Amino acid sequence: MSRPESTIDNIGPVADFAQQLRLLRQHAALSLRQLAASTGLSTATLSVAAAGQKLPTWEVTKTYVQACGGDANDWRVRWEYAGQSSRLVPATVPHGRVSRVASGRPWGTNVRLLGGPAPLPVTAETACEFMDCLLRVKIWAGDPSVRALSQRAGLPPSTMQDFLRRKRTKLPAVEMVCAFLEACGVEDPNVIAEWVYVWRRLKFAEAGQRRTRVERPDSISTG
Repeated sequence: MSRPESTIDNIGPVADFAQQLRLLRQHAALSLRQLAASTGLSTATLSVAAAGQKLPTWEVTKTYVQACGGDANDWRVRWEYAGQSSRLVPATVPHGRVSRVASGRPWGTNVRLLGGPAPLPVTAETACEFMDCLLRVKIWAGDPSVRALSQRAGLPPSTMQDFLRRKRTKLPAVEMVCAFLEACGVEDPNVIAEWVYVWRRLKFAEAGQRRTRVERPDSISTG
């Protein structure tokens, strides 16, 4: 059995990027040893690349991503963004409780960063998978009740309940996604931007599927 990876204790662009790399590898169902065998890189190099302490080189990142089936062009943009943002955002925060008093949410003092940065939806390809990722954020936040989440978001409990139990075939409104993330204690703008980025990608895919369904009858009738 392979040794589990250590927890990412930092927060910030580099830590977020490392979390994305880990999720990509998990989605590809590859262990570090298997990834090392397919890339020719050592397990130590691959482990450090996804440790969240230092941004890996692009050469290592590209090899890692392609071996996991990721798109190199997409990940190049993510890698450059992490590098640019890391020069502006502190990489670490003190251990323990995280205060949200500055944002006007004293409830946030009870939210702990359990297990490192909040989950990201980088591997989501459908609305169902996107909602599954949101539910993982709820668990990451300590699995707060619907009533607690609705109070934090300033929404009726019924609205939050409908959001969590919605049909998994359609994406929720992006405003509701952001409100839910903030209610779970996610305030890093880079993390929220990642969620919005994936939401837009899936929304574009939904629109493309609808166009295909509308156009298909015409193509069949003229064939």
